[in-house]
Amino acid sequence: MSIMTKILCFFHYKGGVGKSVTSAATGANLASRGFKVLLMDLDSQANLTKNMLGPSDQKETVLTTFQKGKFPIQKIHENLYIVPSGKSVAALSATLDRNQMDLLKKALEKVKGQFDFVILDCPPAIGMITINAIRSSDYLFVPVLADQSSFDDLDDTSIVAIKATGGKMNMSGIFFTQFESNLNISKEMVEQVKERYGDLLMTTRIRKCSKVKEALTARKDLFSYAPNCTAAQDYVSLVDEILDITKANKQ
Repeated sequence: MSIMTKILCFFHYKGGVGKSVTSAATGANLASRGFKVLLMDLDSQANLTKNMLGPSDQKETVLTTFQKGKFPIQKIHENLYIVPSGKSVAALSATLDRNQMDLLKKALEKVKGQFDFVILDCPPAIGMITINAIRSSDYLFVPVLADQSSFDDLDDTSIVAIKATGGKMNMSGIFFTQFESNLNISKEMVEQVKERYGDLLMTTRIRKCSKVKEALTARKDLFSYAPNCTAAQDYVSLVDEILDITKANKQ
């Protein structure tokens, strides 16, 4: 039976909201459930790449995918793979024009059927790389912090998503990261997001947890480093929701 590949995109206009951590944790948990997963690091800061492969200088990166349609895939562990990023990707967005909004989408046709999920970790910027990613995706998920600045940037994130696809695609889900339920601001932000975005707000809250930073320092995904910590438990719930939204089942 052929694999029906589902392409997920994690994006927020604001940096520091946990896109790379979420990409790594989601990919690792999906892989542990038997899904074959390809991570694609589209950010020149390469945080996802460093998290999964360490700080080594990558000779081939996602730049090769955009320029040549090839995938320099590296295996992380069973069922989990990555196309790395690096500093060379920084200038890519400026070299692309509006006639090249679907470079990534066309390239991804070559790996569809090989993976259950492709996860795109976007840079925190509005540019042609982000537009390519959103246009390539089946589902767009948006991590957000429980603060006013992050909430305000949600509108910009939504506008980017709509404009990138000519109004055909909207967000698939919004979820809170680094969440502290005891703070009044957290409760206020939950209500604001509910009021503005309704059912797009997912049930899962990724609680603030020191193990997340420790895992990044250790160059491991959260499930390899601290599978029983609160954030890991929350990411299990998030993946449950993603599987429900995407209607994905392991054959």
